Parts: sequence; structure tokens; C-alpha cells
Amino acid sequence: MRDVVLAVVVSLLSSALPALAQPGGGDDKEVRIVGCVQLENDHAKNPNEFVLTMVKPEGGRKATAYGITGDRAKELGRRVGQQVEVIGVIESEGTHDDLPRIKMSAWVPVKDSCTQ
Repeated sequence: MRDVVLAVVVSLLSSALPALAQPGGGDDKEVRIVGCVQLENDHAKNPNEFVLTMVKPEGGRKATAYGITGDRAKELGRRVGQQVEVIGVIESEGTHDDLPRIKMSAWVPVKDSCTQ
């Protein structure tokens, strides 16, 4: 019986996490993108920022990697090498020389590691 109650509690909490992480406001431009957190080593102008890699293109988005900006981006430092869902607004679609950028307002852990 205790195992059943525990399973129900875990299920309820895991389904509530994305709702708890959602920022207020109902901006239609808000997106949710799942990917792997990596340091932005390839772009010398922002060597201490983070990138969301291994993103599956969907919903009209074609990019497979996004630079992450915003006040909360530093929180991802302990999530390098892990898969997360980033919630935010696309700041730029990127150029030939630069990645598209998402201004993160919240994030939710997905997996402890990134799958290749």
C-alpha cells in the first residue's frame, strides 16, 4: 500500500513540475525546448554562456542548438551534460555566424545525461 501511495505522489509531483516552472504572463511567443546543456566553447565572444544542443527541430523551428540568455541562465552551470527543458522566448533566430538565442525564464530537468 505504501508503494502505491508513493507512486501516486511521485506521479503527481512530476506532472506538476512543468507547471511550477512556468513563468507568469501568457505570452504566445513562449516556447519550450528540450536539449542537452553544454558550455558555449565554440563561440569566443561568449565563452562562459551555455548552449542547448541536440534539440529536435519542431514547430517550425529548424535550429538544433540555441544559445541561452537571461538572468536564470547561470542556474544551468550544474546541469552541463544533462538534458533539460528550457522555457522562454526566442530572442534571435541566429545568423550564419551566430546561434539562435532563447531568453530563458525557467527550466525543468528531464534526464541526468544526454543521449547520443
